[in-house]
Amino acid sequence: MINRSRQLWFFPAFSGNIGASGQVVTATFSDDVQNFVAADLTLTNLTVSDFATVDAATYTFLVTPVADGAVSVLIPAASLTDLNDTDNEASNTLTATADVTSPGVVTSGLPANISGPATFNATITFEESVTGFVAADIAISGGSITGFSGSGADYTASVSATGGADVVMSVAADVATDDVGNGNTASGVVTVVNTTATETSDLIAQFMQNRANALLSNQPDLADFLRGGGAPSIGLNANNDRGVFSYSSGTDGPLWFRLNANWATTATADSTNIHGIIGGHSTLSPNFLLGGMVQIDIVEETSGAATVSGQGWLVGPYFVAKLPNQPLYFEGSLLYGQTSNEVSPFGTYTDRFATERWLATLGVSGEIVLDKLTLIPFLDAAYTVDSQAEYSDVLGNTVAAQSISLGQISAGLDVEFALSENTDISAGISGIWSKSTSDAGVIPDFEGGRARVDFGLSHKFGANSQLAFSGYYDGIGLADYSGYGVEVAYSVSF
Repeated sequence: MINRSRQLWFFPAFSGNIGASGQVVTATFSDDVQNFVAADLTLTNLTVSDFATVDAATYTFLVTPVADGAVSVLIPAASLTDLNDTDNEASNTLTATADVTSPGVVTSGLPANISGPATFNATITFEESVTGFVAADIAISGGSITGFSGSGADYTASVSATGGADVVMSVAADVATDDVGNGNTASGVVTVVNTTATETSDLIAQFMQNRANALLSNQPDLADFLRGGGAPSIGLNANNDRGVFSYSSGTDGPLWFRLNANWATTATADSTNIHGIIGGHSTLSPNFLLGGMVQIDIVEETSGAATVSGQGWLVGPYFVAKLPNQPLYFEGSLLYGQTSNEVSPFGTYTDRFATERWLATLGVSGEIVLDKLTLIPFLDAAYTVDSQAEYSDVLGNTVAAQSISLGQISAGLDVEFALSENTDISAGISGIWSKSTSDAGVIPDFEGGRARVDFGLSHKFGANSQLAFSGYYDGIGLADYSGYGVEVAYSVSF
């Protein structure tokens, strides 16, 4: 018998690149062989597993790349024999390039934050072209995928955010594969912060602070009930961006009421404030009054698409006292109240919230008459706090509870001089210390002092009407604040 080497061949050849999952190789001999094992293979950058015998001439095994780069496999000559102990010839060499790196994926193009319901696009980019990626492979909370497009390495997802939570997006591992079957790595988690609750709190805090300032500025001069300084009157002042309407029943009787309405328009905001007071007192002695009052205010502020409005009340006692035989007056009040409010932070929906508030005032003033000149020194203190209760908005966000407090002390001197029987001029200067606090830190706390000057000119037309010109400048000594204004008002007494 003539010994011949046995031929063999691999089938099929590697199909292009080889991925991390490897490929199955079939070794087919021309005759039955014996003693063929995995160790007979010569491997470059490969490992072998799942070695199996189909029959005596056919064998299969799985080769898996160790790293990226060139790979090869062959059976050297004389590695095994046929049934007649004849050595084999060398096989052909299978070669390919290994790609065992999983494609990474990045989600980008999202906004840093959202306010209320929102829509935006997210870009999903793989490091290389992939197949099998669909919209359902995007994990999302706080919103939903409403559109999806793309192919290869680049995709775009349209996102509709509820506005009730942060939008959290990610792509899980192995939802798409590259051209050699490597599954992708998991993406990082991308979060779009929902600032709806924060922006709503900011809006409410600013509204409460503005309302507190207006409340303090609308408090009556209670000392006039003993000083006798006020007759019934009505007044109106308006220009292109601001208006003031006022009505007072005077201070001559035990029952009284006041109504003030202010409206203003600026480039960024519109505001309206209506404030009314109904009060009554008993004269316990010629120098002491004890009474009670109810205050009602209606406030609305609009800035762009955002609107905040509220209606509230305050009720409580007040007193007025005069030092016997001396023109020294004392006054004070302590009021409690509640408000009912609506806020539309983005103009797309409306929430309701409630607040509870307190207001305390205390003042002392004098009156020194020197012929045509009257000097009125004064010292006033006021403190108010407005507390908003926690609530859930219509989107499911929790708007945290917060309180705004405002304290103010002012001291100064008003001067009135009679130019004639019907014409008076006045001037005044005061020092004002104020402190505002937001317990939630939503708006910056403030504490500081400033000075204010007032001036005026009035002329009476008969006994029942008066034309008055007045102005003020506020903010002296305060670098980041100044306020000024002038008014012309006509009042009619009856």
